[in-house]
Amino acid sequence: MKRINIDKKLLEWAQECDTLTGTPLLNWLGANDGECAIVPIPSEAEPGFISGDVKEVTYDFMFQVMFKMSETTDDVNADNMLTLRGWQDWIEEQEEMGNYPDFGTGYSCYELQNLSNMPQLAEMYESGMAKFQFPVRLKYLEEK
Repeated sequence: MKRINIDKKLLEWAQECDTLTGTPLLNWLGANDGECAIVPIPSEAEPGFISGDVKEVTYDFMFQVMFKMSETTDDVNADNMLTLRGWQDWIEEQEEMGNYPDFGTGYSCYELQNLSNMPQLAEMYESGMAKFQFPVRLKYLEEK
């Protein structure tokens, strides 16, 4: 089976989310408001062979975004969380609809899930920007 670029296919699929504030990049989160990234999360390789020719693959990734934060009582911080929760809802909707990244032939039985019940504030910067993130898991079967 010809090896495909699953990371590229994942990025293309993520761009289908119409509420994204930017075009997601792989492993790169810019410093500007609304920039977003998909960052694969390494995990221990598990022997996930279903049979001699098919293995179960787990692809965990962090969905990250940079937003301006506010030190006042305005709604900016709450709106940031609402936007991120909307992205988490989109992940759940894709699972319900069976809409997954198209890895092509030899890939099947996809399953998509949020790995946390809410986004988290990951880092604050002196510039007033903040990095938010939430983890996602994509499982699928891959033929050898």
